[in-house]
Amino acid sequence: NNLGKMYRNGQYVEKDEKKAFELYSQSVSLGCSIAICNLGVMYKKGLYVKKDKKKAFELFSQSTSLGNSIAMDNLAIMYYNGQYIEKDLKKSFELHSQSASLGNSYAINNLGFMYEYGEYVEKDLKKAFELYSKSISMGNSSVMNGLAYMYLNGEYVKKDLNKAFELYSQSASLGNIYSIEKLKKMNIIPYYLDLFKKFNTIEKENKQLKETIEELELRPPGIG
Repeated sequence: NNLGKMYRNGQYVEKDEKKAFELYSQSVSLGCSIAICNLGVMYKKGLYVKKDKKKAFELFSQSTSLGNSIAMDNLAIMYYNGQYIEKDLKKSFELHSQSASLGNSYAINNLGFMYEYGEYVEKDLKKAFELYSKSISMGNSSVMNGLAYMYLNGEYVKKDLNKAFELYSQSASLGNIYSIEKLKKMNIIPYYLDLFKKFNTIEKENKQLKETIEELELRPPGIG
């Protein structure tokens, strides 16, 4: 599975999605839950194979049944967005909660979003803030973005532009495209222009970052 991931992302070796697919498939035959999840990602994104949401859903479901927290979060996103299956916020919330209980920072982030906007659960900004804060300690750039939004707009916490700027900057330094765009709109001092140029270049040239951006777009919209 790890070798497959290196081929998929072009880490150390030349990127080769066909080789990644073959290696993931071998690991799947051995019952590796993370390989099953990664194969699901390839079907969901159409990497090497034709995009197939049904197959992705089946693989995420299989991996979830084996206790894989990443698959749980991916499955929750499919239920949230109604991808292949009917939209089901209750199921999405349950899967995010299950994944979060296993320490998945993205699931914690997505739970925070659901509390912030009252998706399935009653709107609870305090709970959202707590979840974002918990996940931010794990280095999740999406959470920094969401927390920055709360400081920028004074949601639950006192409005604090300096704190919002700090969090957006941290998130941008980790390559979060939404934070970079947010900073661009805040009349940032010239020092940060180099940061924008750097990540604009990466966005155009680094396919791995483009895949990350695509993955973020599949998550609940509105964070930041």
